[in-house]
Amino acid sequence: MPQGSFIKNFGQSAANFFFFTGAFFLVVFAAWGAGITVPQNSQLKLNTGKLNLKLDNNSGHVNNAGVIQMTTGEIKLNGNWTTTTASGYILGGSGTVEFAADAGTQYIVPGANSNDTFGDVVHSGSAAVELVAHPIKIGGSFNNNVGTFKTNNLNMQM
Repeated sequence: MPQGSFIKNFGQSAANFFFFTGAFFLVVFAAWGAGITVPQNSQLKLNTGKLNLKLDNNSGHVNNAGVIQMTTGEIKLNGNWTTTTASGYILGGSGTVEFAADAGTQYIVPGANSNDTFGDVVHSGSAAVELVAHPIKIGGSFNNNVGTFKTNNLNMQM
């Protein structure tokens, strides 16, 4: 019969599993519902994964107050990209952020943080994409495959 530290370790492992599982389902539900929000002092480590926020009615937004870290991953959205705090930023690596809305306008509000660097940026939807508030720093390539990309006299550093 298990005793002492085994029971304590098992209990802690079970608690960690259920906390992680609950947090995972909460994030998946939030992404499915209207986009994703990364709270301040938090990180989303997408790395090589894919996050598809191309939802109906241009509702797949990214609201970032923390850090989004990518290596070769991909985020596809049809809503807006908004960095909501001075400490929020993306470490894009060689990852791709694709703006894919079919109608309307998608807005990009990059962070003012010096670390804020997108990897590759792709505009693949027929909606306009408009840069707002801060210049954008792109560490990889920029492809405007279709539609209008407005910089509003803000710099695109590549």
